[in-house]
Amino acid sequence: MRHGRKSASNPFDGHKTAVAVEPDSGLITAVEVQPGNSPDNQHALDLVEATEENTGMQVEKVIGDCAYGDGATRKAFLDNHRELVAKVPTPPANQPFHKVHFKIDLQKSRVTCPAGRQTTDFEYVKSDRDGTKVKRQPP
Repeated sequence: MRHGRKSASNPFDGHKTAVAVEPDSGLITAVEVQPGNSPDNQHALDLVEATEENTGMQVEKVIGDCAYGDGATRKAFLDNHRELVAKVPTPPANQPFHKVHFKIDLQKSRVTCPAGRQTTDFEYVKSDRDGTKVKRQPP
């Protein structure tokens, strides 16, 4: 059985649904059943494509909550020439040094920490979530 979580204190067993809705009318345009332990954004583009197939219309804009606001989902939508409107997820409270606290200069491949120290020493690693290669400071 799949185990999912709505929050740290609210676990559930089973599956969950992903639903695409036309915001003005409230008409449900696509539905997908997902494992309870899968991230909400996992099949976002599939829902858009299913909506277009089901309605015969092109989706102009996708509006989602912060579960759809991560970089990988934004990149997937951009790569597929889709407009996505979603808040950026807030950093977890248990990560005192989240990425937002660092100055990242992609042009110079340089990162400056909150204390002002800089580094250009990185190694590529695979992200656990989506397989994207990311740079990180070696241990």
